Amino acid sequence: MRIGIDAREIQNGVFTGIGRALYNFLHYFQDVPNADKCILFCEKELPFKFSDKVRTHIIEKAATFWWDQVELTAAIEDEDIELFFSPYYKIPLFSKTKKISSVLDLMYLQFPLYAQALKGFQKFYYQTMGRRCVASAHRVLTCSEFSADDIMKVYGIDRRKIIVIPLSVSRAYYPEPDTGRILAMRHSFGIPEKYLLYTGNFKPHKNVLTLFKSFKLLSARYPGVSLVLAGPKTGDCAEIMRQAARANLSSRVIFTDTIMDEETLRLLYTGAYLFVMPSLYEGFGLPPVEAMACGTPVVCSNATCLPEVTKDSALLVDARNTERLAEAVKMVLEDKVLHRELSERGLKRALDFSQEKIAKRMYDLFRLVVEG
Repeated sequence: MRIGIDAREIQNGVFTGIGRALYNFLHYFQDVPNADKCILFCEKELPFKFSDKVRTHIIEKAATFWWDQVELTAAIEDEDIELFFSPYYKIPLFSKTKKISSVLDLMYLQFPLYAQALKGFQKFYYQTMGRRCVASAHRVLTCSEFSADDIMKVYGIDRRKIIVIPLSVSRAYYPEPDTGRILAMRHSFGIPEKYLLYTGNFKPHKNVLTLFKSFKLLSARYPGVSLVLAGPKTGDCAEIMRQAARANLSSRVIFTDTIMDEETLRLLYTGAYLFVMPSLYEGFGLPPVEAMACGTPVVCSNATCLPEVTKDSALLVDARNTERLAEAVKMVLEDKVLHRELSERGLKRALDFSQEKIAKRMYDLFRLVVEG
């Protein structure tokens, strides 16, 4: 079997949930002892290496639509690809090869703030091109039942065409037993011993500003607790910094910027007393699962797919409400039994999303489509 994959999502490194899921699959694929091959289509050489089962096909950078629909179509034919997989909804519409399109969420069409901002070509692209892509795909892959329902409702496709396979958590995430290593990590970022953690970006749907306001409500009661925000310093980040300064909390709200190294991120998760995910819209929500895999208790928004993903392994709350979010955090800070139970449940739940288990399900789907 010759699989072709649009690998632009990982050509600059692994930053996103989409990229991490693809990276995890490729590591699984390269270790399976068979003659299958995978060709990664991208604009430049990847910053990491795989086995001989995986190689790259460089297509020079061009206008996105031309790259997607013309250059990529020709490259797929040249490589004699039997199945093409796109980790996002864009696929080459005119390729006769069997295709799987991955649609992890429809946030820009469904989250009100973003949907209202869509204008002109952007609106046309997400609505019309998105519908065309999923209609022409042999299967549509998504990561949660919540997203599957959205795809069916918005794009009007048969639910039987949609396959739900969750995102995977890398085997790199597990509890760190060496407290000395965690201490060294904390010192490198200037993080005190007891801290709440959030990882991700600062876009409006992530709702990190509400998390900060909840922390501010708790700050006087828990002077030894800090808030660590690990993500790119964009979006609402500047506003959080301003509000922290006005509240004299700058020394207790720590911004690490993006952390690319999985080992460092694992230590950050393991060292946290509590991980908080206040997001109002997710197609899957990988950071809570990574935190669970590291044994860290999770307080999580009850919105969109997050109850489905975390089940009874996180304390769910209406994260639009500052006081309720603060109360949920307070419960875990003060109840050691609850803290331990959430940690134990999270470790068990994370096993359902193991890199090997999820990658095998993807591989089985690929084979099914090729042979079907």
